[in-house]
Amino acid sequence: MDLEYCCFSRSGFSEDLQAVESRRDDVHLFTVADVVDGLSA
Repeated sequence: MDLEYCCFSRSGFSEDLQAVESRRDDVHLFTVADVVDGLSA
């Protein structure tokens, strides 16, 4: 089983965490707007 890591934030993400997301396929960052947009689609 492959694990996926999802992080949710109201106030954004550090540059370090954004860099991790850009290098890894198993890390995903979501803002409140991303979640609301996903539920509205």
